[in-house]
Amino acid sequence: MNSHTNNKLFFSPQWPCPPQVKAFSTLRGHRDINCHYSGFNLSDTVNDEPSNVQNKRQYLQDTLQCPSPPYWLQQVHSTTITSLDSTKPVLQADGAITQTP
Repeated sequence: MNSHTNNKLFFSPQWPCPPQVKAFSTLRGHRDINCHYSGFNLSDTVNDEPSNVQNKRQYLQDTLQCPSPPYWLQQVHSTTITSLDSTKPVLQADGAITQTP
């Protein structure tokens, strides 16, 4: 996975890892100074239009060809890491781990 070539909406680190390990980081993308949430906002906690957030999340999922919907974490700027293998993962966290392929 590399950056989306047109919009630079995400990038993948170039590091040695097993082929089943995937990683990426999203970027803000193009921003219109007249529209507060015009960038690539994926958060549903900042009063952005819910349909805009859902459309951007779906676009990312489709573009990255995710085999299943991602878990969307509510970033809390802490040291909290959640295990997605638990029956009820804590989604207010700043990172997630799993041992499930």
